[in-house]
Amino acid sequence: MGADWSPLSKTAYLPKQLAAYSSAVTFPTSVPRRCLATSPKVLELRGIRLTVTAVPRLTGAPWSALLCSLTLDNCGLNSATISQLAAANWPLLQHLHLRNNKLGETAVKAMAGGKWPHLAHLDFSSNKLNADAITQLAWFGWTYRLSGLEVHDNPGMGVNAVRILGSVMWPHLKGLGISGGFELRDFVPLAASAWPHLELLYLECNYCPPLYVSFTGLWQNLQNFQLRTHEPSRHGQLPLPARLGLLHADWRNLRSLSLSYSHLCGRGFFELAYGDWPLLGSLDVSHLWLTEDEHDFLPEDYAGFAMGYWPQLTHLCLSHNRVNSECAAKLIRANWPKLQTLDLSYNDIGATGFESLAQGDCPAMKHLCLHGNKPECLCQYCTLQDVL
Repeated sequence: MGADWSPLSKTAYLPKQLAAYSSAVTFPTSVPRRCLATSPKVLELRGIRLTVTAVPRLTGAPWSALLCSLTLDNCGLNSATISQLAAANWPLLQHLHLRNNKLGETAVKAMAGGKWPHLAHLDFSSNKLNADAITQLAWFGWTYRLSGLEVHDNPGMGVNAVRILGSVMWPHLKGLGISGGFELRDFVPLAASAWPHLELLYLECNYCPPLYVSFTGLWQNLQNFQLRTHEPSRHGQLPLPARLGLLHADWRNLRSLSLSYSHLCGRGFFELAYGDWPLLGSLDVSHLWLTEDEHDFLPEDYAGFAMGYWPQLTHLCLSHNRVNSECAAKLIRANWPKLQTLDLSYNDIGATGFESLAQGDCPAMKHLCLHGNKPECLCQYCTLQDVL
């Protein structure tokens, strides 16, 4: 590190300009002290309370003009400190992370005149954004250039906020993380043309009623899709038409798919085999069952799932799904020649299931996770590497 950095530990460095004014920075006992700078272009502050007297010393430091990435997570920011950040000159800043600061509409409005001509990624997750805050954010001139936006885990994100996001064209947006009290049917039609180049989508929403939700023709560059649905007591399982919407999507570039906590029924699990995802490398379908009164998957469901043609699949997670020995025997017959990691933890696999897995033809297998299964399965786990 250069002369402008003071070592905080063997791996963390504190900018001297900020360290010289340590009285302006308070360290609450409830939050771990943490400041990390991996290079003079990357600064991460977490759990350090930044006051209105500390921020100018941060923004006025000579090295601040060189920063490409700035993280201020859980730093007690408010509209006053956000105004100070926006007024500073950030000629090279590309990534700005403002997680967990309880920021709302007033703080977002304070960013209007931000001087960050190269800002590409904005992280506003775990704050207090609502529809009014999204309205402010959506119409800033500099947000037009964004390629990444994270607004998930904001309790005020509802249908109105989604409508606002979907009404604004962000032609360069490639990554989006959003969650809130809206349904899948509220999100998809509005987002149909707003983000034509989307490559990564994290979406957490309420269950949608039995209504066809089509992804056909949307986001043909999508590579990473994570869908989580909640409020199972309200709508029950994710309906079949909504699942078919995923299967009909033209996502031939999809490389990672996560449907964890999506409550697929047996037939929906079976139907995933029809997904035309030739580049799919990672698939997470864990935690599909959450309550004791839900039905288990049948062996034929796993036999059908194992027919999926995903020649590039390397990682598959099926943990917390009540997989028994018979189902495991069906699963291991799949033709996934590049599969390296299979996570079957916290299921119901016994000794016969372990024997079936050990005899499977998985030439590339490196990691098989079986912890949390029956004791007779675990007692043989230590010999796994010798058997495969």
